[in-house]
Amino acid sequence: MTLTESLGLKPGDRASLTGAGGKTRTLYRIARENLFGTGLYTTTTKMRDPRLGSHPFDSVLIGSRTAPPPTDQAGPRCFLAERELRKSGRTDKVGGFSPGILDLWQFGPGWSILVVEADGAAGRPLKMPDRHEPVIPENTTVTIGVIGVDVLMQPAGEEWIHRFPLVRDRTGINEGEPVRAEIPAAVASHPEGLFRNSPAGSRRILILNKMDSLKDDRELLRLIDLLRADSNPPERILLTSLKDSRNPVRDILIQPTKRSRHVSL
Repeated sequence: MTLTESLGLKPGDRASLTGAGGKTRTLYRIARENLFGTGLYTTTTKMRDPRLGSHPFDSVLIGSRTAPPPTDQAGPRCFLAERELRKSGRTDKVGGFSPGILDLWQFGPGWSILVVEADGAAGRPLKMPDRHEPVIPENTTVTIGVIGVDVLMQPAGEEWIHRFPLVRDRTGINEGEPVRAEIPAAVASHPEGLFRNSPAGSRRILILNKMDSLKDDRELLRLIDLLRADSNPPERILLTSLKDSRNPVRDILIQPTKRSRHVSL
């Protein structure tokens, strides 16, 4: 099963990615699969310029715009950003569009899906958003939160957790203590956590990424139990290794109600 199918995405969806530990890989993977034939990909924050490495897009277009380009000009998979961000005299990242601009975009003929990287995490596997984050467009139909499970049992601090003081203040963990399952579970379930600013009516999906990094799954199993027990769990939880080009989705847990069911791949 593809990542796109596992996420339950469908034509017409506008998906926003939040969290840490695999947002860009998720966006790139959806683009590579190109399940619906066409797709628009962008950010509301900052992203590494796709042109600096291998990417799945038919075109990378930089510049202000009030509407997406026609498919016959951009190709079936188009990445868009508003501006280049230069560091040390060279383009390092691109800056995205305001969510208000993206809310005004109409798909028009040809475009099937919009995927937005709506958060930044400075390369860490876990983060708690600040007051201005995530930057999610109001017309988002699917909010996909990402957590890198390689954070489990690592020493708490900025090396592993972006915005660590916020996590400390909201969970009580001290710097240097091992990150046990309760910490990412709290980030996922806290009202000011992973799904903060997710629009009412938007489906919420959680990706637990970097399964390949685990040598011991005990804390992972505890994390899953805590997530299942939450009063408002995500619609589904995906266990993934997005670096694996052949088998990125290892398992899917679907929770249509407080009782969970398991989907075998």
